[in-house]
Amino acid sequence: MTKLDKAEIRARNILFWLFFSNFIIDCFVVATSPRNSGIVRLILTLLLMYFVFQGHRWAKWYVIVSTFVGVIVAIIISPFIFKDILMPQLIIVGAFFLIWVGINLTIAIFLLRNKAINRYFEYKRKTRLP
Repeated sequence: MTKLDKAEIRARNILFWLFFSNFIIDCFVVATSPRNSGIVRLILTLLLMYFVFQGHRWAKWYVIVSTFVGVIVAIIISPFIFKDILMPQLIIVGAFFLIWVGINLTIAIFLLRNKAINRYFEYKRKTRLP
């Protein structure tokens, strides 16, 4: 494989916009969080995205596994988090939660199932320096 075809470029672009959407949500979470550790989370997210785009298998599988574990944990603990929230805020927080779950599951499934993105990763592995 010496050159990327249109399907692989399109898959890369789709993954970029999915990651970008996820990063925007992370920025919102960090901005509304009372803790000061959010900037570290954002930097680690950007680093992970970089390594995924460079074709590192460990980064791809970290995203997939952490997404499924995170979604399962979020679903398990959400009744305890949402029980004391009033209805107007519950609608906003619930919608935000569903968007976050949807984007993350889309990323994980896209990484698992899309053949063009896997060809793109293979191309990146072959063309990157050791």
